[in-house]
Amino acid sequence: MTAQVMSALRWSAVAKFGGQLVNWGITLIVIRLLTPADYGLVAMLTILFMFLNMLGDMGFGSSIAQAVDMEEREIRQTFGAALIVNLCIGLALMLAAPAVAAFYDEPRLVDMTRVSALGFIANGLYPVYNGMLQREMRFRSIAQIDIVAAVSTNVATLVAALAGYGAWALIIGGLVGALVRVAMLMVHATRHYLPSFGFHGSRRLWTFGGHLLVNRIVWYWSSQADLLIAAKMLGKDALGFYSVAVHLASLPMQRASGMINNVAFAAFAKIQDDPRAVAHNTKLGVRLMGFVAFPVLWGIGAVAPELVDIAVGPAWHESILPLTLVALTIPFRMIGSIVSTTIMSMGRVDVTTMTTVIGACIAPPLFFVGSRYGIVGLSLAWLAVTPILFLLSLFRALPILGLSLSTVVTEIWRPLVLSGIMFGTVEALRRVLPGLSDVPRFVSLIVAGALVYAGGTWLVNRAAAVEVLTLLFPGRFARLRVALEPAPAP
Repeated sequence: MTAQVMSALRWSAVAKFGGQLVNWGITLIVIRLLTPADYGLVAMLTILFMFLNMLGDMGFGSSIAQAVDMEEREIRQTFGAALIVNLCIGLALMLAAPAVAAFYDEPRLVDMTRVSALGFIANGLYPVYNGMLQREMRFRSIAQIDIVAAVSTNVATLVAALAGYGAWALIIGGLVGALVRVAMLMVHATRHYLPSFGFHGSRRLWTFGGHLLVNRIVWYWSSQADLLIAAKMLGKDALGFYSVAVHLASLPMQRASGMINNVAFAAFAKIQDDPRAVAHNTKLGVRLMGFVAFPVLWGIGAVAPELVDIAVGPAWHESILPLTLVALTIPFRMIGSIVSTTIMSMGRVDVTTMTTVIGACIAPPLFFVGSRYGIVGLSLAWLAVTPILFLLSLFRALPILGLSLSTVVTEIWRPLVLSGIMFGTVEALRRVLPGLSDVPRFVSLIVAGALVYAGGTWLVNRAAAVEVLTLLFPGRFARLRVALEPAPAP
């Protein structure tokens, strides 16, 4: 299982980060071609469409991946349900387009909404075929599909932006990416199914999927409440600055966390009847996520001024402080997602659902108060929201996993402290290098931060570093790991 999981992670990593080098470059060019108002306009639709995409999925794909056994009848029933749900969503959106535009007081959103709704016709094929690939642990195929779809999205967006389509470029890119993803899923499928529209005997899939859907909906509205509030109260320009800052800060989370959680969900589902194995691997996941997430995200926050100026230009200067503040919170959200994924893979969606409902009652009021002080206040609200939601999820999930809060603290305190020292070092060094231009200063700060974290890790967290290297490159570092293990007691 470990070998299979690590192979899946390596393929997913190649797809996510190899393709992302191309995608980041294209994204940064597109940001320079478009305006904050363009991004703000599309962000208004993105809030709605991300929610509807979750609704269209209905937890069907996860139900297929999580089930211990699965009959062909159930797969066909799930396929039929997914087609009906997504077709209804697409038609409803086309009819509701004027209402969406009226809500935001943006007439241009009428046509944008109707064109974007076409993507739901293709989305009906996605849950079943993606769920089957996860169930079969075919993450190499998923990785290939992800990279082709992501590159297609970004290339189509860039071509449309260069052609002068403005905000429409983002709509066109998203639609092209959805169509390419579904086409690739059909190509990689080991077999194809005809949909069934008789749903007798499919209760267990609907039960698990329903709990998961409620959890995702509530989580989505609590996590996207900041964008919804910004869209309504701050206007499209401020929303543009804020959404780009959140997008840049969240890129590692969207790519790495999504990759790891997909693999973890399928893997934990296969060992869900072995509590000791689940507890051991949850600790491993938390340890590895903390080891990587804290230095990467806090590093992004530390070099935010140079990153924004170099990557997207001085016109986006207002995004710097929100980028820094939001980046500081992302590692805790990534670690929390590992724990939540483990619980859901065991079939205990009810636990994460209740946690999410409580969080949905806490987060939006804090975002609303923060929005009174603009995008900086909205970003500061994340510093209050994140610790509350993080601790809440741990307190409810850890007892079920046979773990404690002190266990999680033990796994993450070293990378957290070392990343804090790295952040402080970068801030201090910036004051010493005022004469350097942006690019040399940016490179100098990254190198200095990396050296501080690497040196500190070798002093106080060497075992975790060797563990990461051994998992990624077992043939090269296995002996080093054995050498560092304590000798058995006589």
